[in-house]
Amino acid sequence: MGTGSVAGADDGATWPLFGYDERNSSHNENGVDAVSADEFGEAWATDTPWEMGSAYPVVVNGRVYCNTEGGIASLRLGDGEPYKKFNAETPVTASPGATDGAVYVGTDRGYVGEIVDTENRVTNYDLGEGLTASPIPLGDGTVLTATVDRHLRRLQLYPDGFSYQWEVGTHGALVGTPAVADGTVYVGDRTAHVYAVDVDDGTVEWRADRPAGFSASPAVADGRVIVADDDGTLAALSTVDGSPEWELDLRDGSVDGDTLASSPAVADGTVYVGSAGGTVRAVDAATGETEWVFKTGSPVYVDPVVGGESVYVGDDDGTVYAIDAGTGESAWRANVDGYVSGLAVTADELLATASEGRVYAFRSGIEGGAGAERVHSSFAGRRE
Repeated sequence: MGTGSVAGADDGATWPLFGYDERNSSHNENGVDAVSADEFGEAWATDTPWEMGSAYPVVVNGRVYCNTEGGIASLRLGDGEPYKKFNAETPVTASPGATDGAVYVGTDRGYVGEIVDTENRVTNYDLGEGLTASPIPLGDGTVLTATVDRHLRRLQLYPDGFSYQWEVGTHGALVGTPAVADGTVYVGDRTAHVYAVDVDDGTVEWRADRPAGFSASPAVADGRVIVADDDGTLAALSTVDGSPEWELDLRDGSVDGDTLASSPAVADGTVYVGSAGGTVRAVDAATGETEWVFKTGSPVYVDPVVGGESVYVGDDDGTVYAIDAGTGESAWRANVDGYVSGLAVTADELLATASEGRVYAFRSGIEGGAGAERVHSSFAGRRE
């Protein structure tokens, strides 16, 4: 049975969902800020037993949870001490979603897993449809799921099974994590549609037909749904009826050969998005005007996250950057082993997962970037 409510994050100590909050803002206003720090460096790094393809960590109750190719790894926040690992027979392709009482994950073969650490219990629910979108716990034992087999559902979980509170079929596969705001769920499918669905009863409020499909997750802010399509267009749609308020085409030559690759983050009226062309762009959320463009050394497939005045991004060459949100200038960088596969930021630490299976934490007050002799841990030899 589902447990708890979505973990509170007012003090910045947690990062409970894929996009920090249900709106997918990826903005922790109380997150550690490398831009204002005199020193910022690696605090610890922990090797997990498995590789990480796309692994966005969540943080709740002093634990870090990461989805991997072989299961879920949990670490202690603060020093990276390995806590538990939960093996899976199939890759955990959906990043976790957490409440105060449980962590929810999804697999490519259609299992939703509920992990309750305090009871040392894992319950698997077989949907029969693969998930890459993160499950969203809604409280009272209910979870929102989006599947590659074209279904958006609200599930009621029980100790011995589940039921559908409602189900909405979509035209295309759902691979991005839905956003929830003011009683409405927003999600884009791979066949160029954006849906607005009542979170309580599943009524489709509107459907917007778009020029291209969606792999990225939407974000909601100030009455707008911010969407990034697979052909390189960033757009703001009205939450009222899905009509476009502005569109920004990155194929227009302003950034040579660029296409969008990440989901957008939204903070303080600005949208941040990464591209396959190796750029991070800041865009005014109200007008669609570009504020600045930052160039990295390789594609930016990982979704940006924002903490304080820092926009954190990771690229395919394994570099993590802190960019000044106001100026677009680089404030700090560090290298990790493999490509960067996910980011999260809490009040004290920036967390980065890497494709080779290592989790890194960076903190203010520490000189240098990654690779310094800090606390390095491993799950090797630990009991499951």
